[in-house]
Amino acid sequence: MARRARRNRPSKEEIRAGVEMHRWDGIVRIWQTVVPWAGWVLISLFAWLSIRELAGHVTIANIKILAQAMSGGESPCPAWYLVVASVMLGLGGVWFGRRERRLRKDTIERLHPYQRLWEERSDPDRSSSNLTPRGDTRPEDR
Repeated sequence: MARRARRNRPSKEEIRAGVEMHRWDGIVRIWQTVVPWAGWVLISLFAWLSIRELAGHVTIANIKILAQAMSGGESPCPAWYLVVASVMLGLGGVWFGRRERRLRKDTIERLHPYQRLWEERSDPDRSSSNLTPRGDTRPEDR
């Protein structure tokens, strides 16, 4: 009589761990689906409430009128201060954006050799996107 090869059966603890892992995987998948949709629902709700509140009303947003109302009739600062402050904030935003872009490109350039090495090791037959070391599109592709 031929002996059957005995299959290695998982232990009860391994089965429990697998069931527990499967349960957590299901919970995480549901959570990953619910959170983005809940965010969109909340954004839509707040937009709807804002529109409902303002519907049928005349609304005027004027900074100078608001400044005069808050100060009791007299403007706390000349109007040109507001213009200068607005221009400074705008230029500060542009400066910050350009600085962040330069830092991002510097980081890409610093990490570029490691990425190329990893791509060559993981899949030697992979074709390259031929981006520049700073992450820009090649000039001939523009």
